[in-house]
Amino acid sequence: QQKIAGRKWQLSLGKSKYQGNYEHPDYGTIKITRTENNELAVSWGLTHAIATAFTKTDTMRVELIPSQGRVISFNIYNDEVKALEYEGSVFKRVI
Repeated sequence: QQKIAGRKWQLSLGKSKYQGNYEHPDYGTIKITRTENNELAVSWGLTHAIATAFTKTDTMRVELIPSQGRVISFNIYNDEVKALEYEGSVFKRVI
């Protein structure tokens, strides 16, 4: 846990640029919001988590399943976040 907490964010844009709703036709909507503490909160159905930094550019780590960290990576084009990828599935940004 200490190793995870010590990671530096590798986001190429400001955190506010990653906020939004990302939809997949079979898996529904992943929502990303910013908290009062400038953290990124991720919710998907009834699950939610606070994201932490990951080691690659435009990625973050989430534990939507307790003790099972997974990576979300973002697809960026012309300084806009267009989609995210989670567990091999692409969710397109709609808002």
